[in-house]
Amino acid sequence: MTKQSILQLLFTIVFVSCSILLQAFPSPTNRILSHHIPPKKDSVKTKKYVLYFTIDDGPLEGSPFIDSVFQNEKEPADLFLVGMHANMGLQFKAYLNLLHKNHWLELNNHSYTHANEAYDYYYSHPKMVLRDMQRNNDSLHFNTKICRMPARNMWRLGYKKFNDGFSGDKTADLLKRKGYKVIGWDLEWESDSLNRPKQSPDSLFKQLKLAFKSRYLISSGNVVLLCHDWMFTTPSNKKELQQFIELVKSSGNIQFKWLSDYPVYKRKIKEHIS
Repeated sequence: MTKQSILQLLFTIVFVSCSILLQAFPSPTNRILSHHIPPKKDSVKTKKYVLYFTIDDGPLEGSPFIDSVFQNEKEPADLFLVGMHANMGLQFKAYLNLLHKNHWLELNNHSYTHANEAYDYYYSHPKMVLRDMQRNNDSLHFNTKICRMPARNMWRLGYKKFNDGFSGDKTADLLKRKGYKVIGWDLEWESDSLNRPKQSPDSLFKQLKLAFKSRYLISSGNVVLLCHDWMFTTPSNKKELQQFIELVKSSGNIQFKWLSDYPVYKRKIKEHIS
């Protein structure tokens, strides 16, 4: 064997040996890089549902508790206020000032008189209702054109339209023509005979999760929850309100928003009328 052949053989042996060693003992750098290659992410993002927490009939005795809860939880909510309640005395004016200072609360129109509880008569006079809404706006100085009709679940929002089967559809049409966004609700936190929350926070949260799957929502994936100021007038009621909000926050796929962010549809769609 020639000297050149011997050198070629030695070179081949060394090269093969080095290759085997590299495969068996990869460098630390290669191990780190291969270990930290991120897994392929799922292209489908977790669906985010939206909850619009709305409270009617304030300012009343529940207002300080409501103010405190949403201030601490740092989540948005919408309050539908009644001017007559705000003008019942200095205490209620103080409640109103408290609500105005809370930047987590969006304040909206719920009429000045709340129909004086005479709803059929009230809604048989649409122009009177319009004047009542305008009076409430002049009294409480709202920053939105969002309103909720007293004791009626009516919707007039873009081309979204829903009547609840009671009187008031002509009134809702008039309010829309005058520039109001008439908003009802999808789910109610009901009250018992003593004006306390009827459903427990856990029970209401289960209802909320079912509501998000309903095909009868005004806007898919968006739930407007209704409750009332007078349900939260004690520390124990306040605690229930706080517990429900924390359940929603812990879900990971539900976010709170103001009604001013509710989807408004510009194109005409099939009306949803009960």
